[in-house]
Amino acid sequence: MTLSLVDNNVAISIDFGTSGVRVVAVTLQCAIAAQARRSYPLLTPHRGWTEQNPSDWVEAAFQALTEVVQQLQDYHICMVWFRWMQ
Repeated sequence: MTLSLVDNNVAISIDFGTSGVRVVAVTLQCAIAAQARRSYPLLTPHRGWTEQNPSDWVEAAFQALTEVVQQLQDYHICMVWFRWMQ
């Protein structure tokens, strides 16, 4: 399969951070075509502990991704990449 570099192609980045996920669709000319962000809670069950529920990550990512894709009616998604908190 050959990727043609046409004006309506976008790459989608799904970036998981400490407090939320950000989804951005970028054209091959480096312009933002669409973006969305959703937060998820930090759980503190005990003093000094901080936890997160992975299902919250998944739900937030699907919500943000759905919002971005709905904005991309005239675009073709040619790539998706993920970035996790470090």
